[in-house]
Amino acid sequence: MNSGNMQDFFKGKTVLVTGATGFLAKVFVEKILRIQPEIQKLYLLLRASNSDMAAHRLQNEILEEIDVLVHSAASTKFDDRFDILMGVNTKGALHALNFAKNCQKLKAFVHISTAYVCGNAKYEDGIVREKAFEMGQSLKKTSNLDIHTEMKLLDNKIAELQAMNADENTMKFALKDYGMERANLHGQTHMYSQKQWERCF
Repeated sequence: MNSGNMQDFFKGKTVLVTGATGFLAKVFVEKILRIQPEIQKLYLLLRASNSDMAAHRLQNEILEEIDVLVHSAASTKFDDRFDILMGVNTKGALHALNFAKNCQKLKAFVHISTAYVCGNAKYEDGIVREKAFEMGQSLKKTSNLDIHTEMKLLDNKIAELQAMNADENTMKFALKDYGMERANLHGQTHMYSQKQWERCF
């Protein structure tokens, strides 16, 4: 979308941006404010000190106003526990999508992220060429990534560790290792790739 089209599209619109302190979200917000001073409202969702109050306000006040939801919230910790990354990056994107479905005036839902998009691909001459992938396409042609299966496998792994009475430190490292194992199976170098949240959609 070129700047002229963006300018027309955002005129008079109410926009909600999640992860507003992230790199891409800050650039997006700056551009919108620069090219379209006649935006109706711009809500920037940050981590709240009182999450109950924030959730109440989102559900009861802001939901009816949103024309555009830009979801950019994610964890970029490459070595966090698999269950934490699944909760923040994958389930978080799914929650944003479900919220968007309840926005009565919604015109667009956009997910932007720099997190984990490169993967473990082989590149000629060490150059990463810009190549568009289709939604759901995996770097490993044999990969059959299914988010519901991944969530179930993760729940089973947690139950297994709990049955062994694993302490917090053991859980932490076991879930990190398990996350890397699952990521590598699907051709990713880090635990929470773009492919995981894409499967939500």
